[in-house]
This record gives sequence, structure tokens and C-alpha cells, in this order.
Amino acid sequence: MKRVSFKFSPPINATFAKLMKEPTFIRDAEALSQLKQEQFDRLLEGLRAPKVFLDYEAISSAVESLVDSPEPVHRIIAGLNQMVKNSDDAREETLEALEEVIRESEEFSNADLIADRIMKLLTVEGLSLQSKAEYLLSMGVGVDSVEIVCDLRPVFSSDRTEVAGVMPITTMYLDIEGQDSLMVLSLTEELLESLTSKAIEATNKLQILADLCDEKKLKMPNLSEQSGMMP
Repeated sequence: MKRVSFKFSPPINATFAKLMKEPTFIRDAEALSQLKQEQFDRLLEGLRAPKVFLDYEAISSAVESLVDSPEPVHRIIAGLNQMVKNSDDAREETLEALEEVIRESEEFSNADLIADRIMKLLTVEGLSLQSKAEYLLSMGVGVDSVEIVCDLRPVFSSDRTEVAGVMPITTMYLDIEGQDSLMVLSLTEELLESLTSKAIEATNKLQILADLCDEKKLKMPNLSEQSGMMP
């Protein structure tokens, strides 16, 4: 299913008001309102149970399996949910602003029904859980890649006429998300050993946590390549 997104810029009320006039959104909202109640109820139930993290692909899968014409409904849920996540305000406040703008819109003859259905969809717990998981991931500085290079550097004599010896050098290159240049770190052998030990320790802890999730049947979000976010 083709990914779509709505442009976002504060203030959020003005952004939502502008969205109400976009032809694609109007058509999608009307399509949502025209779903038979029993079909809408099945969709809502499918998104609510079991309680899972709802990333972009999970939303797409649920809508495609439960709605006869999934494209408009998917755009409504995924597009608006992304706008809500991008807002600087709390999720609850942003949803309240969205609901108010929809109900006051003159573009729809059935604005109250559209508002009711959109609010029910966007308050599904799986969307909130996914948003919280993505927020936790974004709290630190992202690293796109790590390279560690080991080599020997010559140490020349005082008169620079001959190589008196060599010095082993270990250099770590970090590709920091959003940065044009690499971060370069020099590592001593002792620090490299400590880093290796801590990495192994962290890997073991992750395995313990993964085993715990399996044992307790705890769900984990799919956050690979920010799968919960739309491009």
C-alpha cells in the first residue's frame, strides 16, 4: 500500500483546519463515514484486540483485512496519527483540537459522525503504545553506523630519517544521525577491552529481556527503520 503523509506545521489547529479543505482528505473522510456500522465495528475491534503496538505496517494489515475499500481508511488513520505524533502538544490535547476542528468544519454534511469515528480510531491503545515506544527510542542521539579501525602508525626518529618503532592505534568512527561528519574517537587497548566487555554484557541483558517477554507473552514494538513513522 502506497505510503502517504500530510504536511505539518504549527499551530496544530490551523494545520488541521487547512487539512479539512484538502480534496483527498475530504474524500477519505466521506468514505470512512460511509462504512456500514457493522464493518466499522469490526475494524475497531480488530485494531483494539489483542492489545499490540500498531506501527504503519500493522495498521495497513488490519485495515486491508477488515475493510472492503481500505485505501481511504488507511490514509485517514496513518496520516492523522502521524500528525498527532508530530505535534508538540500532548496526544490528548492534539486529539481534542482535531475533534473540534472536524466538528466545526463546513466541508462535511456528517461532520459529527466523521469526528466520532476518527476519534475512536485514533484513541486505540496500540497507536498510543507505538507512539510512546518511538518517543523512548528518540530520547538518545541516534547512531546510523559504527566502524572500528585498527592499524599501526610509525614513530620516526628525532631527525625523521628512520622509523624508530610503531604504535598500534584503534579508532572508532560514529556516523551520528543528522550529522554530516563522522565522530572520531581514539581508543586505548584497555578502553577497547572494556567496550567489548560492556557490549557483550548488554547483549546478554537484551537476551534475558527477550526471554522474559516470551515467557510473559509481552509484546514488543517493531521499531526497525522507524517502522511506526511515515516518510
